[in-house]
Amino acid sequence: MGKGSVGIIGSNKSMPRTGDLYYPFRQHSDLFYLTGINQEESVLVLASDHNKQPLQEVLFIKKPTTKSALWNGPGLTFKEAIQQSGISQVRWLDELTGFLEELIPSRAKVYSGGTLPKENLTEQFPDTILTPLSQLTTYLRMVKELEELEQMKKASGITKSAFLRVLKMMKPEIWEYEVEAEIIDEIIGNFPL
Repeated sequence: MGKGSVGIIGSNKSMPRTGDLYYPFRQHSDLFYLTGINQEESVLVLASDHNKQPLQEVLFIKKPTTKSALWNGPGLTFKEAIQQSGISQVRWLDELTGFLEELIPSRAKVYSGGTLPKENLTEQFPDTILTPLSQLTTYLRMVKELEELEQMKKASGITKSAFLRVLKMMKPEIWEYEVEAEIIDEIIGNFPL
């Protein structure tokens, strides 16, 4: 990001399936890549040239409530968010609007990505130029660390063994759920709990 710019990236939303059922949550790829956080309603704000060093990267997470813990399990604590992300500045999501109101007016360019909860940057800051953050993160994500390459090789090997297993058991009149069961069994067998 250039000097005088800020990056804001929000998590994906849960996608409703029917009534009160949701598809399994899948985090926004760029937010997960930059933070390792796999929780809804999380926002990362990056301002690399902020005059206060601790505010150059701030992670906002939703405050867990008794009701949300009952339905979705316990949310992240500050300590867990810091440990998972490596970001030392973690705040509650309620503070995001005030933080952005202080930060954005002095910025020339805003990179954004993901879904920002309860925030519409274009309406809130009409003079701000919004640019997709993916223009920058796509190239970053192409470079893989040695550990990532090892995990990719392992995943490819498991996929290969699952397909070979299915090929051995294929015959006429076999049902799709039987093929699915073989694949799932092979995957789970390689990742014991």
